[in-house]
Amino acid sequence: MNGVVEKIAGGERKPFFFIRGEDGNKYFGHSREVVNRNNHKRYCYVLNNVTFEPGEPDRENGNYVAHNIRFENVSKERRFG
Repeated sequence: MNGVVEKIAGGERKPFFFIRGEDGNKYFGHSREVVNRNNHKRYCYVLNNVTFEPGEPDRENGNYVAHNIRFENVSKERRFG
């Protein structure tokens, strides 16, 4: 599924973010679910496009979970100049 990074939270120790999927649902994403973790810090920014596999809602908070996340390989600097 396609989506867009909507919010980043958690800081350096527990990096996580939220994705708005093309189906309109909000998905929870974590750096451990990023396919190429080397890209996480460079390409994880608000409004970057992602592809992912949607998962089931989390038991604790009801957020859907994103798996096998791939960021569009466009750095923030290049996109927003």
